[in-house]
Amino acid sequence: MPTTLDRDYFSLFGLPPVFAIDVERLDALYRELQRQVHPDRFGAAGEGERRLALERAALINEAYRTLKDPLRRARYLLERHGLDPTTRQDVAADFLAEQMALREALEDIRQAPEAAEGLARLSAFLEEIEARWAAGIEGLAERLASGREDWEAACRSYHELSYLQRLREEALGLEEELEERARAGK
Repeated sequence: MPTTLDRDYFSLFGLPPVFAIDVERLDALYRELQRQVHPDRFGAAGEGERRLALERAALINEAYRTLKDPLRRARYLLERHGLDPTTRQDVAADFLAEQMALREALEDIRQAPEAAEGLARLSAFLEEIEARWAAGIEGLAERLASGREDWEAACRSYHELSYLQRLREEALGLEEELEERARAGK
């Protein structure tokens, strides 16, 4: 069972500290750890032991969310190596120009006169963003690969993927908005 001192997320799950992890194994380990610290197991325990179990469960949850999500996992790895990828501002000008164009395209889709037309265009847009996301994750994984870490390039990749992540989230939000418009007949 994890201790409150065991704050390394990879160690907590018995995984090597690398980007490419077996997510199915992570899921299974998560379920097992949660079973070990489930509050029902500590109902008859003292207050201190129950509190400790809750702390352990919270740590396991946070570690799981971090390792499960590729962008959060990358950030965690970079931070473990003393880097703060959220402060990186050296994104290439052509990347920023591309992001502006993608955001304009997303706004054009939002302004589509018919919700069905907007949804069709959004579907193609999301396919493109998902392909860019997958390629970005693959590049980031290469930069974080054990034995040939390129931390500065990984920070740049992380920062660029953060832009794409926000764009993905906005596009998915727009999808809900357009579906609602379609249901309302607008």
